[in-house]
Amino acid sequence: IMGLLDFSAPRKLALAPADLNAVVQRSAGMVKHEMTKARLTLDLDLSADLPPLALDVFKLQQVLVNVLTNAAHATPPGGRITARTYRRGVRLVSDGFETGDEVIILEVDDSGSGIPEEALGKLFDPFFTTKPTGKGTGLGLAVSRQIVEMHGGSINIGNRPEGGARVTIAFNVLKERA
Repeated sequence: IMGLLDFSAPRKLALAPADLNAVVQRSAGMVKHEMTKARLTLDLDLSADLPPLALDVFKLQQVLVNVLTNAAHATPPGGRITARTYRRGVRLVSDGFETGDEVIILEVDDSGSGIPEEALGKLFDPFFTTKPTGKGTGLGLAVSRQIVEMHGGSINIGNRPEGGARVTIAFNVLKERA
């Protein structure tokens, strides 16, 4: 019900300067039991030189817990999930970022089987789920996208060439600093 309410009437963000790496670490701690229970390894590869971003920490944690939980559900026992952060410059205009912008990237990779091709275009649709009946509402990624976009960021999901899926979340440093 809360997911449906969040999706239908998004609340305002409570933005404050925050360390993205700390948010990732707290979110990883929240799903640690899920990872252990599923016999998965969660690796954090966090860049040390990231500037603070204007974030609603609780809403971003909601996004990360959802993404990490989805990755855990898609990864077989003994598999690996990696969350990494880094900064890069934008070379081509895309996802609301302009050439020359500096962005902070958060990626979550899993070693699952990947996402079926026919599902890739529907992942952010409300009520769409690849999970069995009773295991997912189809609201997690729709709400997550809304939260990331409210932060002025972008979120994309695709299959990795080496197998598994990758969720990429990007935040514009210049806009966040302003």
